[in-house]
Amino acid sequence: MNNKDYSISIIRLISMIMIISCHILQGLNNNFAFWINTGVQLFFFVSGFLYGKKKISNIKEFYKKRMEKILFPYIIVFIISLLLEFVLLKRQYSLKKIFGCIIGFGGFTGNISILSHTWFVSYILLCYILVPVLQILFKTNKFKKNFMYFLIFMFFMQLFQEYGIVNIEISWINNFIIGYFYSKCCKTIKQDKTFVFFIFISFLLIIPYAIIYQEKIPILLPNIFNLHAKFITNYGHVMLGSVLFIILYKTINKFNIKNNIILSFSDKYSYYIYLVHQIFILNSFSVLFLTKNLFINIVLIILFSIFFAFIIKKLCDILLVGLKCLCSKGIVLFKNI
Repeated sequence: MNNKDYSISIIRLISMIMIISCHILQGLNNNFAFWINTGVQLFFFVSGFLYGKKKISNIKEFYKKRMEKILFPYIIVFIISLLLEFVLLKRQYSLKKIFGCIIGFGGFTGNISILSHTWFVSYILLCYILVPVLQILFKTNKFKKNFMYFLIFMFFMQLFQEYGIVNIEISWINNFIIGYFYSKCCKTIKQDKTFVFFIFISFLLIIPYAIIYQEKIPILLPNIFNLHAKFITNYGHVMLGSVLFIILYKTINKFNIKNNIILSFSDKYSYYIYLVHQIFILNSFSVLFLTKNLFINIVLIILFSIFFAFIIKKLCDILLVGLKCLCSKGIVLFKNI
Protein backbone atom coordinates (compact mmCIF):
# COMPACT_ATOMS: atom_id res chain seq x y z
CA MET A 1 0.00 0.00 0.00
CA ASN A 2 1.34 3.45 -0.97
CA ASN A 3 1.18 5.85 2.00
CA LYS A 4 3.06 8.64 0.26
CA ASP A 5 1.84 12.15 1.06
CA TYR A 6 1.31 13.71 -2.37
CA SER A 7 0.51 17.09 -0.84
CA ILE A 8 4.25 17.28 -0.09
CA SER A 9 4.98 16.50 -3.74
CA ILE A 10 2.76 19.41 -4.80
CA ILE A 11 4.42 21.78 -2.31
CA ARG A 12 7.85 20.64 -3.52
CA LEU A 13 6.78 21.39 -7.11
CA ILE A 14 5.48 24.83 -6.08
CA SER A 15 8.79 25.46 -4.32
CA MET A 16 10.73 24.65 -7.49
CA ILE A 17 8.50 26.91 -9.62
CA MET A 18 9.03 29.75 -7.12
CA ILE A 19 12.83 29.32 -7.17
CA ILE A 20 13.04 29.37 -10.97
CA SER A 21 10.57 32.30 -11.17
CA CYS A 22 12.58 34.24 -8.60
CA HIS A 23 15.82 33.84 -10.56
CA ILE A 24 14.10 34.85 -13.81
CA LEU A 25 12.73 37.97 -12.10
CA GLN A 26 16.22 38.71 -10.73
CA GLY A 27 17.58 38.42 -14.26
CA LEU A 28 14.94 40.94 -15.36
CA ASN A 29 15.80 43.25 -12.41
CA ASN A 30 12.23 42.98 -11.10
CA ASN A 31 11.88 43.85 -7.40
CA PHE A 32 9.06 41.31 -7.02
CA ALA A 33 11.83 38.69 -6.94
CA PHE A 34 12.39 39.58 -3.27
CA TRP A 35 8.86 38.47 -2.32
CA ILE A 36 8.78 35.31 -4.40
CA ASN A 37 12.22 34.40 -3.05
CA THR A 38 10.74 32.01 -0.48
CA GLY A 39 10.91 28.83 -2.55
CA VAL A 40 14.13 27.73 -0.85
CA GLN A 41 12.72 28.52 2.61
CA LEU A 42 9.61 26.52 1.71
CA PHE A 43 11.86 23.61 0.76
CA PHE A 44 13.82 23.87 4.04
CA PHE A 45 10.52 23.64 5.92
CA VAL A 46 9.38 20.66 3.79
CA SER A 47 12.67 18.83 4.46
CA GLY A 48 12.43 19.42 8.21
CA PHE A 49 8.77 18.40 8.17
CA LEU A 50 9.53 15.10 6.40
CA TYR A 51 12.38 14.14 8.74
CA GLY A 52 10.28 14.99 11.77
CA LYS A 53 8.08 12.06 10.74
CA LYS A 54 10.98 9.62 10.45
CA LYS A 55 12.98 7.72 13.05
CA ILE A 56 16.67 7.44 12.22
CA SER A 57 17.91 4.17 13.67
CA ASN A 58 21.05 3.71 11.57
CA ILE A 59 22.83 7.08 11.53
CA LYS A 60 25.69 5.87 9.34
CA GLU A 61 23.29 4.57 6.67
CA PHE A 62 21.24 7.77 6.92
CA TYR A 63 24.28 9.97 6.27
CA LYS A 64 25.43 7.69 3.44
CA LYS A 65 22.08 7.96 1.63
CA ARG A 66 21.98 11.74 2.07
CA MET A 67 25.47 12.05 0.59
CA GLU A 68 24.48 9.89 -2.38
CA LYS A 69 21.27 11.80 -3.03
CA ILE A 70 22.43 15.37 -2.34
CA LEU A 71 26.22 15.69 -2.40
CA PHE A 72 27.10 13.26 -5.23
CA PRO A 73 24.88 14.89 -7.92
CA TYR A 74 26.15 18.30 -6.83
CA ILE A 75 29.78 17.14 -7.22
CA ILE A 76 29.06 15.92 -10.77
CA VAL A 77 27.40 19.24 -11.69
CA PHE A 78 30.26 21.13 -10.03
CA ILE A 79 32.97 19.28 -12.02
CA ILE A 80 31.12 19.82 -15.32
CA SER A 81 30.53 23.50 -14.49
CA LEU A 82 34.16 23.98 -13.45
CA LEU A 83 35.34 22.56 -16.78
CA LEU A 84 32.91 24.79 -18.69
CA GLU A 85 34.17 27.90 -16.89
CA PHE A 86 37.81 26.91 -17.39
CA VAL A 87 37.56 25.94 -21.09
CA LEU A 88 34.98 28.44 -22.38
CA LEU A 89 35.31 31.40 -19.99
CA LYS A 90 39.02 31.02 -19.09
CA ARG A 91 38.20 31.32 -15.38
CA GLN A 92 40.51 29.81 -12.79
CA TYR A 93 39.96 29.06 -9.12
CA SER A 94 42.30 28.15 -6.29
CA LEU A 95 42.67 24.51 -5.26
CA LYS A 96 41.44 25.49 -1.79
CA LYS A 97 38.19 26.87 -3.23
CA ILE A 98 37.71 23.85 -5.52
CA PHE A 99 38.29 21.39 -2.66
CA GLY A 100 35.90 23.31 -0.38
CA CYS A 101 33.18 23.19 -3.04
CA ILE A 102 33.68 19.47 -3.76
CA ILE A 103 33.21 18.51 -0.11
CA GLY A 104 30.04 20.60 0.02
CA PHE A 105 31.35 23.74 1.75
CA GLY A 106 30.68 26.07 -1.21
CA GLY A 107 27.65 27.59 0.51
CA PHE A 108 29.85 28.72 3.41
CA THR A 109 33.04 29.71 1.59
CA GLY A 110 31.67 30.82 -1.80
CA ASN A 111 31.10 28.75 -4.93
CA ILE A 112 32.22 29.12 -8.54
CA SER A 113 30.40 31.78 -10.55
CA ILE A 114 27.74 29.73 -12.38
CA LEU A 115 26.86 27.70 -9.27
CA SER A 116 26.40 30.55 -6.78
CA HIS A 117 22.80 29.43 -6.18
CA THR A 118 23.92 26.06 -4.80
CA TRP A 119 24.63 27.53 -1.35
CA PHE A 120 21.50 25.59 -0.41
CA VAL A 121 23.38 22.27 -0.77
CA SER A 122 25.81 23.14 2.04
CA TYR A 123 23.01 24.22 4.36
CA ILE A 124 20.70 21.27 3.74
CA LEU A 125 23.61 18.86 4.33
CA LEU A 126 24.28 20.60 7.64
CA CYS A 127 20.59 20.27 8.50
CA TYR A 128 20.77 16.53 7.79
CA ILE A 129 23.79 16.25 10.09
CA LEU A 130 21.65 17.83 12.84
CA VAL A 131 18.71 15.42 12.38
CA PRO A 132 19.98 12.80 14.90
CA VAL A 133 20.58 15.65 17.40
CA LEU A 134 17.03 16.94 16.88
CA GLN A 135 15.72 13.40 17.28
CA ILE A 136 17.34 13.21 20.74
CA LEU A 137 16.30 16.77 21.67
CA PHE A 138 12.61 16.20 20.92
CA LYS A 139 12.30 12.62 22.18
CA THR A 140 9.82 13.52 24.95
CA ASN A 141 6.08 13.49 24.24
CA LYS A 142 5.50 16.58 26.39
CA PHE A 143 4.63 19.44 24.03
CA LYS A 144 5.43 22.29 26.42
CA LYS A 145 8.88 20.88 27.18
CA ASN A 146 9.55 20.30 23.46
CA PHE A 147 8.39 23.82 22.67
CA MET A 148 10.77 25.23 25.30
CA TYR A 149 13.66 23.16 23.88
CA PHE A 150 12.69 24.36 20.39
CA LEU A 151 12.85 28.05 21.34
CA ILE A 152 16.06 27.71 23.39
CA PHE A 153 17.83 25.69 20.69
CA MET A 154 16.93 28.20 17.96
CA PHE A 155 17.90 31.14 20.20
CA PHE A 156 21.36 29.76 20.96
CA MET A 157 21.90 28.78 17.33
CA GLN A 158 21.23 32.40 16.35
CA LEU A 159 23.37 33.67 19.22
CA PHE A 160 26.33 31.66 17.87
CA GLN A 161 26.08 33.61 14.63
CA GLU A 162 25.55 37.00 16.25
CA TYR A 163 28.75 36.60 18.32
CA GLY A 164 30.79 35.18 15.44
CA ILE A 165 31.11 31.68 16.93
CA VAL A 166 29.94 30.28 13.59
CA ASN A 167 30.24 32.09 10.27
CA ILE A 168 27.11 30.74 8.61
CA GLU A 169 23.53 31.96 8.16
CA ILE A 170 21.72 30.31 11.08
CA SER A 171 18.26 31.47 9.94
CA TRP A 172 18.26 28.77 7.22
CA ILE A 173 19.14 26.09 9.78
CA ASN A 174 16.38 27.33 12.07
CA ASN A 175 14.04 27.24 9.06
CA PHE A 176 14.62 23.47 8.87
CA ILE A 177 14.22 23.12 12.66
CA ILE A 178 10.82 24.89 12.56
CA GLY A 179 9.60 22.37 9.97
CA TYR A 180 11.03 19.47 11.98
CA PHE A 181 9.40 20.61 15.22
CA TYR A 182 6.00 21.18 13.58
CA SER A 183 6.00 17.65 12.19
CA LYS A 184 7.52 15.92 15.22
CA CYS A 185 5.78 17.56 18.14
CA CYS A 186 2.41 18.94 17.02
CA LYS A 187 0.36 15.76 17.44
CA THR A 188 -2.99 17.10 18.67
CA ILE A 189 -5.32 19.78 17.28
CA LYS A 190 -4.55 22.01 20.28
CA GLN A 191 -0.77 21.65 19.81
CA ASP A 192 -1.13 22.29 16.09
CA LYS A 193 -3.17 25.45 16.71
CA THR A 194 -0.68 26.66 19.35
CA PHE A 195 2.27 26.31 17.00
CA VAL A 196 0.42 27.76 13.99
CA PHE A 197 -0.54 30.73 16.19
CA PHE A 198 3.14 31.18 17.15
CA ILE A 199 4.20 31.11 13.48
CA PHE A 200 1.53 33.58 12.37
CA ILE A 201 2.30 35.99 15.23
CA SER A 202 6.03 35.83 14.37
CA PHE A 203 5.07 36.44 10.75
CA LEU A 204 2.96 39.49 11.62
CA LEU A 205 5.70 40.91 13.85
CA ILE A 206 8.61 40.54 11.43
CA ILE A 207 7.09 41.11 7.96
CA PRO A 208 6.36 44.85 8.42
CA TYR A 209 10.04 45.47 9.14
CA ALA A 210 11.04 43.39 6.12
CA ILE A 211 8.70 45.51 3.96
CA ILE A 212 10.11 48.73 5.39
CA TYR A 213 13.68 47.58 4.73
CA GLN A 214 13.04 46.17 1.24
CA GLU A 215 10.91 49.06 0.00
CA LYS A 216 13.22 51.59 1.72
CA ILE A 217 10.28 53.34 3.40
CA PRO A 218 11.64 56.47 5.16
CA ILE A 219 10.60 55.67 8.73
CA LEU A 220 12.63 55.89 11.93
CA LEU A 221 13.25 52.40 13.26
CA PRO A 222 14.82 51.29 16.52
CA ASN A 223 18.57 50.83 16.13
CA ILE A 224 18.31 47.07 16.51
CA PHE A 225 16.36 46.87 13.24
CA ASN A 226 18.75 49.18 11.42
CA LEU A 227 21.73 47.16 12.61
CA HIS A 228 20.20 43.79 11.82
CA ALA A 229 18.47 44.39 8.50
CA LYS A 230 19.79 41.07 7.16
CA PHE A 231 18.41 39.28 10.22
CA ILE A 232 14.99 40.85 9.64
CA THR A 233 14.84 40.07 5.91
CA ASN A 234 16.11 36.50 6.35
CA TYR A 235 13.59 35.68 9.05
CA GLY A 236 10.97 37.48 7.00
CA HIS A 237 11.61 34.87 4.31
CA VAL A 238 11.65 32.06 6.89
CA MET A 239 8.26 33.14 8.25
CA LEU A 240 6.84 33.60 4.75
CA GLY A 241 8.00 30.07 3.86
CA SER A 242 6.58 28.63 7.09
CA VAL A 243 3.20 30.34 6.71
CA LEU A 244 3.03 29.36 3.04
CA PHE A 245 3.71 25.71 3.91
CA ILE A 246 1.02 25.60 6.60
CA ILE A 247 -1.58 27.22 4.30
CA LEU A 248 -0.70 24.99 1.34
CA TYR A 249 -0.50 21.78 3.39
CA LYS A 250 -3.82 22.31 5.16
CA THR A 251 -5.55 23.37 1.93
CA ILE A 252 -4.18 20.62 -0.33
CA ASN A 253 -4.96 17.91 2.24
CA LYS A 254 -8.67 18.74 1.90
CA PHE A 255 -8.54 17.15 -1.55
CA ASN A 256 -7.96 13.53 -2.51
CA ILE A 257 -4.59 13.91 -4.20
CA LYS A 258 -3.34 11.00 -6.28
CA ASN A 259 -0.06 10.46 -8.04
CA ASN A 260 0.29 11.61 -11.64
CA ILE A 261 3.02 12.01 -14.24
CA ILE A 262 3.77 15.63 -13.23
CA LEU A 263 4.21 14.86 -9.52
CA SER A 264 6.21 11.72 -10.30
CA PHE A 265 8.53 13.68 -12.61
CA SER A 266 8.88 16.51 -10.10
CA ASP A 267 9.78 14.15 -7.23
CA LYS A 268 12.38 12.44 -9.40
CA TYR A 269 14.04 15.42 -11.10
CA SER A 270 13.31 18.59 -9.06
CA TYR A 271 16.66 18.54 -7.25
CA TYR A 272 18.56 18.09 -10.52
CA ILE A 273 16.57 20.92 -12.12
CA TYR A 274 17.51 23.07 -9.13
CA LEU A 275 21.20 22.28 -9.62
CA VAL A 276 21.30 23.30 -13.31
CA HIS A 277 18.53 25.86 -13.89
CA GLN A 278 20.37 29.05 -12.89
CA ILE A 279 23.15 28.31 -15.39
CA PHE A 280 20.66 29.29 -18.09
CA ILE A 281 19.29 32.36 -16.29
CA LEU A 282 21.84 34.50 -14.43
CA ASN A 283 25.23 33.55 -15.83
CA SER A 284 27.43 33.69 -18.92
CA PHE A 285 25.39 30.84 -20.44
CA SER A 286 22.07 32.61 -19.85
CA VAL A 287 19.38 32.34 -22.54
CA LEU A 288 17.08 34.82 -20.79
CA PHE A 289 17.78 37.39 -23.54
CA LEU A 290 18.60 34.98 -26.35
CA THR A 291 15.67 36.19 -28.48
CA LYS A 292 13.50 39.31 -28.38
CA ASN A 293 10.56 37.23 -27.16
CA LEU A 294 10.63 36.75 -23.37
CA PHE A 295 8.12 33.91 -23.46
CA ILE A 296 10.29 31.92 -25.89
CA ASN A 297 13.35 32.56 -23.72
CA ILE A 298 11.57 31.32 -20.57
CA VAL A 299 10.40 28.19 -22.43
CA LEU A 300 14.01 27.58 -23.51
CA ILE A 301 15.20 27.95 -19.89
CA ILE A 302 12.65 25.35 -18.75
CA LEU A 303 13.46 22.95 -21.60
CA PHE A 304 17.24 23.25 -21.13
CA SER A 305 16.87 22.79 -17.36
CA ILE A 306 14.72 19.67 -17.76
CA PHE A 307 16.96 18.19 -20.47
CA PHE A 308 20.21 18.65 -18.57
CA ALA A 309 18.58 17.56 -15.29
CA PHE A 310 17.62 14.32 -17.06
CA ILE A 311 21.18 13.87 -18.39
CA ILE A 312 22.77 14.59 -14.99
CA LYS A 313 20.37 12.19 -13.24
CA LYS A 314 21.22 9.36 -15.65
CA LEU A 315 24.94 10.11 -15.41
CA CYS A 316 24.80 10.11 -11.60
CA ASP A 317 22.91 6.79 -11.54
CA ILE A 318 25.52 5.14 -13.81
CA LEU A 319 28.51 6.57 -11.94
CA LEU A 320 27.06 5.71 -8.54
CA VAL A 321 26.47 2.08 -9.54
CA GLY A 322 30.01 1.89 -10.94
CA LEU A 323 31.48 3.49 -7.83
CA LYS A 324 29.65 1.06 -5.53
CA CYS A 325 30.81 -1.87 -7.66
CA LEU A 326 34.45 -0.72 -7.47
CA CYS A 327 34.21 -0.20 -3.72
CA SER A 328 32.72 -3.66 -3.14
CA LYS A 329 35.41 -5.28 -5.30
CA GLY A 330 38.08 -3.30 -3.48
CA ILE A 331 36.76 -4.49 -0.10
CA VAL A 332 36.74 -8.14 -1.28
CA LEU A 333 40.27 -7.78 -2.67
CA PHE A 334 41.49 -6.21 0.57
CA LYS A 335 39.98 -9.05 2.63
CA ASN A 336 41.72 -11.65 0.45
CA ILE A 337 45.17 -10.10 0.90
